[in-house]
Amino acid sequence: GLQLDPLVLKGRVRDPQGSAGIGAAVKIGDRTATTDEQGAFELPAAIPGMVEVSRIAYLATEAEWDGSPDRFEVTLEPFIVKGVRVYSPVAGSESEFNALLDMIDGTVINTLVFDTKEEGGSVLYESQVPEAQDAVISGYDVEAVLAAAEERGLYTITRIVTFQDNYWGPANPDHAAKNTTTGGVWTNNRGLAWLAPTDRDAWESPLALAIEACHLGFDEIQFDYVRFPSDGDVSVLGYDIAVDAQVRAETIA
Repeated sequence: GLQLDPLVLKGRVRDPQGSAGIGAAVKIGDRTATTDEQGAFELPAAIPGMVEVSRIAYLATEAEWDGSPDRFEVTLEPFIVKGVRVYSPVAGSESEFNALLDMIDGTVINTLVFDTKEEGGSVLYESQVPEAQDAVISGYDVEAVLAAAEERGLYTITRIVTFQDNYWGPANPDHAAKNTTTGGVWTNNRGLAWLAPTDRDAWESPLALAIEACHLGFDEIQFDYVRFPSDGDVSVLGYDIAVDAQVRAETIA
């Protein structure tokens, strides 16, 4: 009798500093694996060929494996964002947006940052999120700008102002930061309301916008204003629970 032992692809994924590439996806043929906490992976019965490795925030890479039993080492280079902010009026103007794309063409710029929800709480495209309908203004055609960015190979980030919100907060006072003197919704020195960071229900609207942004095709979500309010009369600022330094840190984490 003869025993046939399968080829086993064993290896490790690291970053340029030698740290473990945890959670990287490794693929060869129809075989796939995910690296562990040491960045290690193992693929039994693998057919020699091209190994594809990818990991969030890193550049995907390929390397040839010849079937050797030696440990297969892969180094992933980090993806470095070099971007420009695209304000809503520019994104909403075909001529200005195209001029911006032409200006950055051939430069080191590889990323565009768009606003989903801005500082006042306005949502800048035709969102289908039910909680956002009162805040929607037609700033730009999100499908069109994403298609144009993809055509030029640009990475796309959308910015979602999170807890400062002058639409959802006043419409949902039970989930907003409270004025302990008046009993109403607290506003900062610009007259803007804030969602209560300690209220988990207040998280759902920005999260719903983020999920929609993922489905639309944005590569990354940037949550902004993920903090407690500070720019106003905080002496009359209250929440649904008592807040101290520890609660603040735990809530934001």
